[in-house]
Amino acid sequence: MHAPDRPGQPAPGHGTAAVRRSPCNREGDFPMNRHTTLSLALLLLGLPILLAGCRGEAENGQPAVAQLPAVDVTVGKAMEKTAARQVELMGSLQATEQAEIAAKVSGSIVVLPVVLGSQVEKGDLLAEINAGEINARQRQAKA
Repeated sequence: MHAPDRPGQPAPGHGTAAVRRSPCNREGDFPMNRHTTLSLALLLLGLPILLAGCRGEAENGQPAVAQLPAVDVTVGKAMEKTAARQVELMGSLQATEQAEIAAKVSGSIVVLPVVLGSQVEKGDLLAEINAGEINARQRQAKA
């Protein structure tokens, strides 16, 4: 197919063609269709509504910030200190070392100076047995 020599002219041998030109063919003209006109009208009508919402005032006309109560602030200098670290936890503990204790003689315990859970060392008095019973048994054994 042969291209026309000039735009808007039919190709040779193809008859005449109607050329449709835009109604705004002058330089600087802007074609407006319905869609463009409607969009522009909605924008112009909606712009004041949008700007009214950005004024920062409450519905009663007072500034929105004025409704909040004032807060007292105390300013101080930053200082470097060692903070005590304290953590409260619930749980159970188990000793790393355990020892079984047995008395060489039997009898009633009169004094128990050690509190359950306290730390003891070799030679500490753990319990005092009633000496009256022991002495009576020794006498009986000798007789």
